[in-house]
Amino acid sequence: MRIVVALVFFSHGISKFFGLPPFPMAMTPLLNVAGIIEVVGGALLIVGLFTRPVAFLLSGMSAAAYFLAHAPQGPSRSPMAARRRCSIVSCSSISLQRVAARGAWTRGAARLIPAPWPIPQPATSPFFIDADNASSATLDPVLTVLAELGTVNVRRVYGNWSKPALKGWRDMSIKHGIEPQQQFDLTKGKNATDMKMTIDAMDLLFRGRIDGFGIMSSDSDFMPLAMRIRQDGVPVYGFGTSRTPEGFRQACTRFIDVSALDDESEPMPLSLPPAIGGEKAPAPAAPAARRSRGGEPIGSDLIKLLIDAYNAGKRDEKGYQSLTELGQRAGNRSSFDARNYGFNHLSELIEAVPNFQTERRDGGRIYVKRVR
Repeated sequence: MRIVVALVFFSHGISKFFGLPPFPMAMTPLLNVAGIIEVVGGALLIVGLFTRPVAFLLSGMSAAAYFLAHAPQGPSRSPMAARRRCSIVSCSSISLQRVAARGAWTRGAARLIPAPWPIPQPATSPFFIDADNASSATLDPVLTVLAELGTVNVRRVYGNWSKPALKGWRDMSIKHGIEPQQQFDLTKGKNATDMKMTIDAMDLLFRGRIDGFGIMSSDSDFMPLAMRIRQDGVPVYGFGTSRTPEGFRQACTRFIDVSALDDESEPMPLSLPPAIGGEKAPAPAAPAARRSRGGEPIGSDLIKLLIDAYNAGKRDEKGYQSLTELGQRAGNRSSFDARNYGFNHLSELIEAVPNFQTERRDGGRIYVKRVR
């Protein structure tokens, strides 16, 4: 309808200036102004630019044309009567355009006029907890790690809160502002909680604006969910115990063993003063590489992974490679995390591996070189 009405106004303007078709009245300054408004306004309506203000202007001009030129002539069957009816229809139609404004084919809808729908919300980082397969005692260090990965806007813990075993989670949900999600065990042995977590996760995923997803569980049933989320380019951070099946570990972008997370730093050994009598006190044993509670040993598989990542990357003339690049390549093949081995950062883990040496350069950037 917008285009049809626009063509009517545009043709009226062409008729006034070019006589196509011939205009039945003598041109006056007022008709010249009306013709300019009809030509310009009709053209803008055809392409859909500034539809609201143009519709408002044309509806006002149509109403003025009716009361100033057509209505004083009274009822008649002359061509002017037909124009009078056309003026009424045009005024009504363009008034509707003023209210409805743009449609799907208007340029204003795409660029110039702000959209009436809500502005997209900022990115969200959900964190879902499977209370049946996670311990509330490890929540504090997990939240600390999540704070390093990004802001967690959605926090939910799922379980059947009628179970006495989940009392710890009830207390932690209040302490940390986590939204509890109730799911009754409708049938014994069925994973109704897992289904609800999966449905909620997919709902958030299809809303968009997700820049990270955290899942705290040791259940392998979430392996397909983690893989599906990663297919949309969203990283998945898994948190579980050392008993977590390998399938779920590898499905995550990064999997962190919660038993390796420790909030308390280990005390540094103190040097002892010489003993009385001139005898030296026994030197303290050299401290082992810093490892947190439950840290995994650095095995041959991890060393091979780091060597392969080093060999695949670019190195400078001295044989050094950026630690960031090495970590990215290793992360593409495995979901390992330095915290699983008792280190807070990847640089600390590399320094504990005798196969590599590190060098800190200008700007604090760390580079790695393989020595054996």
